[in-house]
Amino acid sequence: MKAPKSQDSPARASDLKLILVLAVLLLLGGLILLSASQPVVAFHQSYRYLPSGADVASPGLLHFYGFAGLVASFLLFRLYIKVRRQRRSEIERLSRRHTAKTNDDERA
Repeated sequence: MKAPKSQDSPARASDLKLILVLAVLLLLGGLILLSASQPVVAFHQSYRYLPSGADVASPGLLHFYGFAGLVASFLLFRLYIKVRRQRRSEIERLSRRHTAKTNDDERA
């Protein structure tokens, strides 16, 4: 007896992988921002009639954004694990239903 195939399309599976990739990128960005020990200067590109300028971000602000990135990464990891467990339990439930149905068909 073959177990039923998963109802997941390739698009849904790649969406789950995309959540994991986004979580890893946020984790790396958050760690980099938390490691900043000096102010960071960002220069703006000048447009037609607007003057160019610069902004300075203090280490405290960078640490805040780094911490926010780590929290977002943690939440995305939890979402990934929850959806993965939910899909696995759904597949097992469908598999049990399929085997029970085939056993009933064989008895009849």
